[in-house]
Order: sequence, then structure tokens, then C-alpha cells
Amino acid sequence: MAPLKLVRYLKPSCVIPVLKAQTKQEAIEELLDCLRAEGLLEDVDAVREDVFAREEQMSTGLTDGLAIPHAKSAGARQLCVALGLKPEGIDFASLDDKPSKAIFLVVSRVDRAGPHLECLAEIAQFYSRPEARERLLKARSVEEIMASLEA
Repeated sequence: MAPLKLVRYLKPSCVIPVLKAQTKQEAIEELLDCLRAEGLLEDVDAVREDVFAREEQMSTGLTDGLAIPHAKSAGARQLCVALGLKPEGIDFASLDDKPSKAIFLVVSRVDRAGPHLECLAEIAQFYSRPEARERLLKARSVEEIMASLEA
């Protein structure tokens, strides 16, 4: 399988091997902090508002422990991704009612829908493969996580 394109948008400094967060809101905030610290957001408050507004429309918790909170926002400089793992999981009101263990935050500019949708689809497709999902969830360091995505 070819390396994921999303790794172009995921800086190692925006990968958290073990999230401290206990709730969906805390997880999103922790991931937003990474993007803000990396200088990837024009306006973190606008992005936060857009991500939480999107979350209110419909939960971004999918199945098999995956959540992809996301938003297109005027506060984003470009498409960017942050990833956090939570081995015991966080309640994201997932479609299968199971806790989310891999949380990908995807944020992009309002005027760039194509790459945003491609990134979401690529994450879902990657994670749907049991061997890829298992490799990611077993990773315990930033290096192991990045390697699992690039394999």
C-alpha cells in the first residue's frame, strides 16, 4: 500500500501517543493546542468554534475506535491534521457505541473542500484495514505512529 498522503499534513509535533484528555471536548482541545503551537491556525478560537459546531451537528465518532473531528474554518491557514491515541478510549458517541482510541483532528480552509474530503476519506480507508488499525493502536511513540501511517 502506498504511504498515506495525510502524513504530508501531519507533523510529528502534532502527534500525541497518549492523550491526557478524558472527554471528547478535552481531546479536541488537546489536539487544537498542537496545531496552535505549530502555528498552523490563523485564529484558534474560530477553529474551535467551527469544530465544536460540526460536532453538534453529528458526532464524528465512527466505528472500531476511530473518531475524526473536523471542520472547514476561516481560522485555518491550510489543511492540517493532529492525531492523538487514547488506549482506553474516549466516548465520542460513536456509531458502534464503542470508545474512540484514535482521534484525528482535521482542519482546513473554508475555500478548499476537495483536499479536506480526500483527507477524511483516506483516514477512514486506512483505519478500515484491520492490520493497519492494529499497527497504529499498538504504537507507543511518535516515531512508531508515523511509521504505522507510512507503512
